[in-house]
Amino acid sequence: MIKRFINSLIDKTIASKSEYFKNILTLLSGTAFAQLILLLITPILSRVYDPESFGDYTILLSIVNVLTVFATGRYELAILLPKNSIWAKQILYLVAIISAVFCIFLLPVIVIFNSFFQKTFNLSHASSVLFLVPLLVFINANLSSLLYWFNRKRQYKKISFNKISESIITSGISILLGIFKWPQGLILGRISGQLTALFLYGKSANWKDISTFRISKKRLSYVAKRYINFPKFLVAAHFFNTSAYEAPGLIINYYFGNSILGFYGFANRIATAPLSLMAGSIGNVFREEAARHYISTGNCHTIYTTTLKTLLKLSIVPFILFFIFAPDIFRIIFGEKWITAGYYARYMTPMYFFQFLSNPLSVVFLITEKQRVDFLWQIFLFALNITIVVLGSLFFDIKTTLIIFSLGYSIMYLINILLSYHFSKGK
Repeated sequence: MIKRFINSLIDKTIASKSEYFKNILTLLSGTAFAQLILLLITPILSRVYDPESFGDYTILLSIVNVLTVFATGRYELAILLPKNSIWAKQILYLVAIISAVFCIFLLPVIVIFNSFFQKTFNLSHASSVLFLVPLLVFINANLSSLLYWFNRKRQYKKISFNKISESIITSGISILLGIFKWPQGLILGRISGQLTALFLYGKSANWKDISTFRISKKRLSYVAKRYINFPKFLVAAHFFNTSAYEAPGLIINYYFGNSILGFYGFANRIATAPLSLMAGSIGNVFREEAARHYISTGNCHTIYTTTLKTLLKLSIVPFILFFIFAPDIFRIIFGEKWITAGYYARYMTPMYFFQFLSNPLSVVFLITEKQRVDFLWQIFLFALNITIVVLGSLFFDIKTTLIIFSLGYSIMYLINILLSYHFSKGK
């Protein structure tokens, strides 16, 4: 059904690029099923967990997502770039080593300052699982690098299968622990699902291929220096980007309380499901295709415009309908107590729309090695969003704060699209 829907939106010119869209549909079908599982169990989760539990879950994921930026040095983004897989393998090894060292040093910090973090982030139930943050960071870092490795190898069926398996395990564990009244069940379910995905990536990888060449200091040193611009510019840039997205939740928690954060986090959880479904699948294939085009021709403009048109065709009608009916959708599917989250999702729909368009295409900054421009954009995005949310929290209610926040984010995403469009031409 999903394949027929997408094919109906592709004109004859686009349809001629069959291999490109075949790869997209392969990833899309697997990701769609994985997201469908999560969406189907969310009405159950919304009834076995309270808003405070979702608030804690949101805070912990925010912490993990920010720390993961440092754990990889953003070297995993370079896995697609070397022409020879020998050097791509060394980058894979490099990420594993960096993330392991980072998390080893992170663990005692988390243990020693557990009480401080609990008070600072206003955690209701999750202080007992804070020590799992290093594990989550390590898993996130290496899942990301393995995803890029499989992306490079065009093994999209394996990526889809692993996403489905992760979703099944995450859902099952979360529901089971929720039934037994474990408030930490959401985060434990996520850990279980990601460990499953990491195991499956390892099992399905051709380790004979990956380990053909021994890890050597010389090779690791070469790739670390060759792609030094990734940690040099992208660690800071992606820190600002991730913080721009995650920090507002922490600020909302501080000024409005854990329950309001729970509604905000739940709204994001539901609204971003179609984002990760469509944009993630298209983005993974676009990343590999655009990198290949740029290496061979010096630009990736054609594949860029094709992908942008497809994203627009896929998104306009669904986002309009979501904006209109979001509160009713949340009330009917998730229960009366979650209608507030539906209104929050409505206020942030413009942001979700431009995020859907921008995220898959922003990889152009990396492919064309415009990390400095990306870095400046990320700094401005961070400064703008933090300013908006802090001032909004001080002078307005949560509704007005989220509306202004959404509009500010939308403008920044539009600027990002215009910049990536320009760079796709190879200028």
